[in-house]
Amino acid sequence: MIKPVVVQVFAVADNGMIGRNGDLPWHVPTDLAFFKRVTLHKPMIMGRLTYDSLPGMLPDRPCIVVTSRGFPGAPAGVEVVGSVEEGLRAAEKYLTPEQTEIVVAGGAQIYRAAMPCTDRLVVTHIQAEPEGDTILDCVNWSEWQAVSTECPAQSEKDEYPCRFVVYERKKRV
Repeated sequence: MIKPVVVQVFAVADNGMIGRNGDLPWHVPTDLAFFKRVTLHKPMIMGRLTYDSLPGMLPDRPCIVVTSRGFPGAPAGVEVVGSVEEGLRAAEKYLTPEQTEIVVAGGAQIYRAAMPCTDRLVVTHIQAEPEGDTILDCVNWSEWQAVSTECPAQSEKDEYPCRFVVYERKKRV
């Protein structure tokens, strides 16, 4: 059996904000390209509201939606589960010896529920303090160690600059 690596992928502003009215509170295409790069060909677990915020099915990424309310009429290819634990079990069938990562892609409740079993954080730090209605408050940053940082050039289409940081969970003593 393949041991999965649970990876949370998210963008967060300097003030902890991750959402506004069911969408991102910024426009940073550089982050969207990074998100695609780090999630491609990996099973993604997300909540129903996060799924609804997407422009549709993301190609080449199996989609597992966690919802307690059901998802009548879920598009073909979307697997619906009742908990993050069920989602993690469902995602395991997409793992291979070469691809062992399961991506947790939001929202805030899903990040919180998956945090105890998360091995890695792949974070876009948005260098801004936008207004919003959803804060990421489930990360105890003292439990994580940055292992790589990438500072992409800000494109003219990016509303704010950003940096990409990969964190690994510190060894528990």
